Amino acid sequence: MSIYRILLLSFFCLPSLWAQSTYNNTNVRLANLEQDLQRTNAIVGRLQIQIEELQRENAQLRAGNNVAYVTVNEMNSALQSLRQEVASANAQLKNEVAIEVGQQLASLAEKTQKAMQALAKTVEAQPQIVSEIRFSDDFPKSGISYTIQPGDTLSSIAKRNNSTVKDIQNANKILDPAKIQVGSVIFVPQSQ
Repeated sequence: MSIYRILLLSFFCLPSLWAQSTYNNTNVRLANLEQDLQRTNAIVGRLQIQIEELQRENAQLRAGNNVAYVTVNEMNSALQSLRQEVASANAQLKNEVAIEVGQQLASLAEKTQKAMQALAKTVEAQPQIVSEIRFSDDFPKSGISYTIQPGDTLSSIAKRNNSTVKDIQNANKILDPAKIQVGSVIFVPQSQ
């Protein structure tokens, strides 16, 4: 094909292609506008429904306006009456609780008294074992003061300080050597 023919063809065909493209773009735009219009109509429809609902509510509220309102004095009077009722109920409840607690305390005291009497009878029935522990004054009168430390025993204290367990017990009147208390100060007699 010659260049001349190509130019002629392009001269006549291009405008029709351009027109076709423009026509297609216009159709697309028109379709988009129709969709937008449909959406807008739907929104307007919903807004109309909401407006109708608001109008109904407004009418109901206006109809309710005819109800008589309570005055401040009437409210204060009702509030005072309510306070008196609450105070009266509170006082009655306190009395009932006090009575109930009193009854429970009396019952508990009676049970305690019975238990104490039963215990006293049991103690009276047991033979009395009196063992008099006598401490001797036969220990050296010279020695040192010692503060009991954790882990100390009378035996270990006696060994460290040239004394005996018996002398320490007699000097300090210790009944049970296993029950010495940490921090207690005792006299440790020392043999010369």
